[in-house]
Amino acid sequence: MKKVLKRFISSIMAFSLLMYTLPMYALAADESVYTKAKANGENYKTIVTTKKDNQTKQENSDKELPIETKITYTLDGKEITPEELAGKSGRVSVKIEYINKSEKQVYVNGRYEKMYTPFVIAVGTLIDTKNNTNIEVKNAKLIENGEKSVVIGLVMPGMKESLKLSGEFANIDIPSSIEITMDTTKFEMKNIISIATPNLLSEKLDLSKIDSLLSNVNELKTSIDQIEEGANTLRDGVVTLDDGAKTLNSGASQLNAGASKLSSGANQLNDGAGTLNDGISDLKNGLSSAGEGISSLKEGTTGLANGANEVNTGAQNLSNGLNTLNSKTATLQTKMGELGNGVNQLNNGAQTLKTEVNNIAQKLPNYVSEEKITQLDGLIQANTNVLATLPEGSDLYNLIAGNIQALNQQKQLLGKASKANDLITGINNLADGIEQLNANTQKLPTEIAPLINGIDQLANGANQLANGTQALNNGAQTLDGGATQLVAGAEQLSSGVEQLQGGATQLYYGTTQLANGANELSTGANQLSNGTTSLSDGTNQLKDGSNQLAEGIHEYNEKGITKITNFLNGDLRNLINRFKKLEDLSNEYNKFNCDEVRENIKFITIIDSVKVSQKDKEKEEIVIPENNSENKNEE
Repeated sequence: MKKVLKRFISSIMAFSLLMYTLPMYALAADESVYTKAKANGENYKTIVTTKKDNQTKQENSDKELPIETKITYTLDGKEITPEELAGKSGRVSVKIEYINKSEKQVYVNGRYEKMYTPFVIAVGTLIDTKNNTNIEVKNAKLIENGEKSVVIGLVMPGMKESLKLSGEFANIDIPSSIEITMDTTKFEMKNIISIATPNLLSEKLDLSKIDSLLSNVNELKTSIDQIEEGANTLRDGVVTLDDGAKTLNSGASQLNAGASKLSSGANQLNDGAGTLNDGISDLKNGLSSAGEGISSLKEGTTGLANGANEVNTGAQNLSNGLNTLNSKTATLQTKMGELGNGVNQLNNGAQTLKTEVNNIAQKLPNYVSEEKITQLDGLIQANTNVLATLPEGSDLYNLIAGNIQALNQQKQLLGKASKANDLITGINNLADGIEQLNANTQKLPTEIAPLINGIDQLANGANQLANGTQALNNGAQTLDGGATQLVAGAEQLSSGVEQLQGGATQLYYGTTQLANGANELSTGANQLSNGTTSLSDGTNQLKDGSNQLAEGIHEYNEKGITKITNFLNGDLRNLINRFKKLEDLSNEYNKFNCDEVRENIKFITIIDSVKVSQKDKEKEEIVIPENNSENKNEE
């Protein structure tokens, strides 16, 4: 906007230079108001020249002018009249001030305010450099050319009050006066000429691109708000995913510890089953020897007593071994229960995580999708379009360029976040595997129950056997009377030992399979624990990335888009609305002294020169042309 104002001012100065050099009669087109004023700016004669159908008409007018001129002279810092100043020496200051009296009440920015018709006034004079040196000007341009210097200034009285510049535009100065300061040895001042028009403003301003820019920026603000909301939702979902991964990792660690204990217990049970199997083989061999002794029972009770003692010893060993095995099965049942509970907890955590992950997977396309990336591409293109309308190197240009860079970075982050679908698929597969593991683990107590019951029955049978052999040993002295019964009992015992040996062999095979399965379970649980640890680390990194994404978008929105939107919808929009009202006021000022609407109106004011002698002053005076007369200007 500052550059627009500079271009606008430069165009008016060029027009002013042209107007200053034209002959007086060229200004008669449409309606031209010529005013003669004293050296202090006070008007004393006004002539209005109108032109229509190649006919020129002039008439005097006493109507009040829309612009009042006030000229103040100082000598060495003290105010002085122009008549007193003529011919004096010292440091002289001439301040030419214009007051806009065309005040209007207009409705702008939601209320009625006082604004002024936007008159643009070009002011010019010549200064003789022979008697005047160290010339300085304020709000004007000094052009030195040999013995004379040209002072050209541009003022817009009332413009500052109409625009009420604030914010980024507060430092823009819109002058309503010019000031000339110089050292003089003999002060004289030639005519001061000013040309005022209300028509230049509407001819030079084009606000359509700025209106389009405001519309695009508001759309950009709406889109970035939606993206920020989506980034926050994504961050919340990833936090939930990270919590679930930590829960899964904790359950997997518990499963790993339980599986390790189960593997150790299963190996101990397998060792005990092997010992039991060896003991039963020894028992079978002993019973075979006992059978031979029973066959020769009649040959000697002494041999029978020795055999009965050996059987009793073997039976006690068998009973002790089976009792030990039975106590191990109780430990096995406890461990199986702990394993089942641990696997069940792990399965519950995995299914909960699976549900949460699938919920996130359903929402994820709303925030991380090709459509969102397409929206980001649209935002990048919108910023690029805005950038193309701005002057390169300006503050707004650099800010929009930074926005484009930030949007590209966010596009890269969304591309990385879209890979979360692979993680979600992996979690679903893991949860299904844990569910199957839980189903198999829950079957173990049912499948191993017959084995445990068999061991319990075997232990009871071994206890009974021990009691029987004890009785046999006690009754060895009466063996002769019950030899027939002993033979029958020995046959039954041999059959029982055969069954016991078969059961012990099956038990050994079963415990071997149990130990192998427990070892595999321990290895799998350890792998699962390591995998869930990696999963937890990955979700933690994803959480950090989503948090950085959300914070980055928030910062971009707050410090970039919001700041730009507030500026454009605040200071700039206020200024644009006021410029539009000034355009309306410019277009509405289309006549002065006549009743007909005129396309162009100009106010030309000629300030009397300041000369040492009245005679010289009359020579130097510019004469306003009458009808059909030639212009006379001795300057």
